[in-house]
Amino acid sequence: MNYQASLSHLSSLFLKHDFKGHQVNNRKHAVTTEVDRCQNGSIISITFPGYKATSEKPDYRVDITRDGVTTSLSHANIIVDIFNKCINGGMSIANLGQALQDQAGNCALDYTELAKLLPYTPVQPSKELLAEAKAAHAGKPYNERGNSWDLTIEELFKSIKWIVIQEDINYPISKGYLGRKMPYGRYLEAIHVLQGKGHSLQEVIQRALSHFRPQKWADMSYDFEANIR
Repeated sequence: MNYQASLSHLSSLFLKHDFKGHQVNNRKHAVTTEVDRCQNGSIISITFPGYKATSEKPDYRVDITRDGVTTSLSHANIIVDIFNKCINGGMSIANLGQALQDQAGNCALDYTELAKLLPYTPVQPSKELLAEAKAAHAGKPYNERGNSWDLTIEELFKSIKWIVIQEDINYPISKGYLGRKMPYGRYLEAIHVLQGKGHSLQEVIQRALSHFRPQKWADMSYDFEANIR
């Protein structure tokens, strides 16, 4: 499904499971429903209404269930996974960056072919990487469980799709907001750091956690935004 089809699917799920009714009655995380399934059996689901849900903003949480373990996934978890694949798994930084740009514009990707283009050695995130991620949260909650394993390529890109769609819902590009440009900006900033262009993992995560729109880095190109509509 492309982004438009995925948005329509979410709208139908919200209607089917009475998102509005749960939100009005303050029943947080009342519903969990599957939105995607991976070839290895992992399930990606959404849980709603989220803590930030309002009548205008249908906030939800993205979860992944793998080998009987369920955990939520955040922008920070995605950034750590990107770093882990390149630093510890030997994935091509440039190819991963291009794949992220491709999905930013159109999420209807062939994940089997994508995995062939992005070979690497799956490895659990190191203690050093997790410690750096935790430090970047500066006392804010960090779901370390979301980085307890290496996500497969399919898990990573499908999870990203459902995470960023929430930005499109709550901050629609058609109304002048950034939508999914915001999270993809952070993911591609991670690629920028991995390419040795300055900045740090902690800086990227802190920008992802920010409650305001971070200024663009002067030493990085954000031309990919032109393909996001």
